[in-house]
Amino acid sequence: MTDGHISVSVENEDQWNLWGLYRSLIANMVTGVTEGYTTKLHIIGVGYNAQVQGNKIVLSLGYSHKVPFDLPT
Repeated sequence: MTDGHISVSVENEDQWNLWGLYRSLIANMVTGVTEGYTTKLHIIGVGYNAQVQGNKIVLSLGYSHKVPFDLPT
């Protein structure tokens, strides 16, 4: 790392596939630090439901009971 830039180089031709892996891992780390990670929940189907109640999300997913999850801070 020099002057705020990260560079990944390849020593021989057999490492090109690893170059892409390391490039995307580093890019994901930078995104996680600068913007934070988010996860979008898509509920598709008839009768499925999600409600936010306080600091929990309560999911109705077709089970005989509702499934509560704590929301991250």
